[in-house]
Amino acid sequence: MTGRASGRSRAGDADGTGDAGGTGERVSAERLRRLATAVLGGHGVPGDDAALVADVLVEANLRGHDSHGVARLPRICEGLGLGAIRPVACVETVRDGGAAVLLDGRRSLGPVAGVVAADRAVRRAAEHGLGVVGMRGASHLGMIGYYAERIAVAGMIGLVLTNSEPAMAPYGGAERKLGTNALALGFPTGAEPILVDMSTSVAARGKIMVAQRRGESIPPGWAVDADGADTTDPAAALDGALQAMAGAKGYCLAVAVDLLTGALTGGGVGSEVSGTFDMRRPSNKGDLLVAARPEALAGDGVFLDGAGRLMEDLRSARTRPGVAEILLPGEVERRTRTARLVSGVEVDPRLLDELRELAEPTRRRHGRP
Repeated sequence: MTGRASGRSRAGDADGTGDAGGTGERVSAERLRRLATAVLGGHGVPGDDAALVADVLVEANLRGHDSHGVARLPRICEGLGLGAIRPVACVETVRDGGAAVLLDGRRSLGPVAGVVAADRAVRRAAEHGLGVVGMRGASHLGMIGYYAERIAVAGMIGLVLTNSEPAMAPYGGAERKLGTNALALGFPTGAEPILVDMSTSVAARGKIMVAQRRGESIPPGWAVDADGADTTDPAAALDGALQAMAGAKGYCLAVAVDLLTGALTGGGVGSEVSGTFDMRRPSNKGDLLVAARPEALAGDGVFLDGAGRLMEDLRSARTRPGVAEILLPGEVERRTRTARLVSGVEVDPRLLDELRELAEPTRRRHGRP
């Protein structure tokens, strides 16, 4: 999943370049959505679902997380072509315990299944105070902050966890045993939600792939090679393993995410997980989406009042030399989104050519040149 921590200042984010590096063709968000929708439609995905998946991907681009944006489309199309992903979503309820629900994504597109699960969690939280939805077997969800924010916009506290194919070594290990196992939290504030969205690895595998495509090195500490030695070579890193963020602490968190997703839903765990990167096998990963109604515990207005006080207190902190202001989790991404809505999203020209080629079946069907 993603190697991102919302609200953390990173090179390229504030000016809207994000992962793209300032070398691509600028494309408006609306044009990018249309292109992504056409790509998916050309591979049998119904119109509404194609538009939803496109929205999830383009939102990642807008927020500076290009590794989880339209760059994922070729892999999604590969999965659709191989049958690892089904074009028409079929999310099945396996067990319904009122506040707790287990779903089977049955190879459905992750963003479609993710919205189904998030909305189910919100409805159950409205009824019970808490809605816990586990899901197995859906494809990669994309940027999971999308679903945490969706829950927060509904006035709930949102928690979203997902595990993924092995990409990260256990602490002290030299081989891949864990996914990047991401987590996201969304908090309503009465204004823009506070959004925390991060992987448990130092960086996402997608960011290393971006560096490889651009012929750049990666920072020390991101990954080890196949022999367990530190490397700044993205190719060697992809052959080796990512490192957990914060060392042993990130490793412990990654294990917890695996247990709360794969183990809790009956999906794959650790090195068993498939279908989030290698499209030759369907996904067997697990997802956990939780919505909590603050009023059920604290009473009307108590949480929002506390959230407001905390935000005000944090913003009042004295800054270190060279730091202009204190930002809250999610603000960097929000500002990047605002900038990119004006300037457009930078997309690698080679990727654009590939996406246009993938969209050809849709264009021919509609008689477009």
